[in-house]
Amino acid sequence: MDSRTKLPTALAGKPKSELLTCWKDIARFFGKGVRTVQRWEALGMPVYRPNGDNCAVFADPEELQRWAMLRSSLVVEMEKHLARELTQSERRVILLAEEIIRREASHSVGHETSSEI
Repeated sequence: MDSRTKLPTALAGKPKSELLTCWKDIARFFGKGVRTVQRWEALGMPVYRPNGDNCAVFADPEELQRWAMLRSSLVVEMEKHLARELTQSERRVILLAEEIIRREASHSVGHETSSEI
């Protein structure tokens, strides 16, 4: 049985009024569309399905907030890493372009001098 089908003990004592009980509430919590937050479930967003029901979901806003903060910090770190890699790649492209320009320039200079003779 999937661990998300059972109510976590930490949530068992929480009043139902403090839980988000449908996809629309979860989407509204994040300010996103329903399909977006449904996709986030596959990324590990903590939602629970009572009795293994495929339709019904519930989530704890505090848990969602912690998950979003962790995910956000991971995305920021990934973007920093990608930015560094992109900068290194750009440097290589620029160096290659400069080399091509130098070769073209020296080739055309050599051409001009031989045609002037």
